[in-house]
Amino acid sequence: MGIAGTARIRQRVGDRHALDPGWLNDAVNGYLPGLVVRVASPRFVVAMKLLASRVERDEDDIRVLLRLSNIAPVVEALDLVLNLYPSAAIPSRVEYMVRELLLSPASRSGSSVLSEPQSGAQGGIR
Repeated sequence: MGIAGTARIRQRVGDRHALDPGWLNDAVNGYLPGLVVRVASPRFVVAMKLLASRVERDEDDIRVLLRLSNIAPVVEALDLVLNLYPSAAIPSRVEYMVRELLLSPASRSGSSVLSEPQSGAQGGIR
């Protein structure tokens, strides 16, 4: 398969998953054939972003991913993180972030509701 064939496949996959046209560059040609591209589900990505709890960077993404995943109850979001990362110690900031995103009136309007947690905050859930 040449560069033209790779471009057609890249376009079809990109269209199917609503990806940016530059999601995969031409450097991949050296790995074909046999390249397998997997797309993580919104539920997996939201669990990963919640675990990271990067407020300034991920708040908008998490809000969208929670909606795409049909996750509304706080306990469902926390259970998702615990089920996908069973051996991880879940920091308390994850629960704080989920509660603020799902329960606060500002979150329903799309406004930013979070600020960085205090640096000395400890705790977590298991």
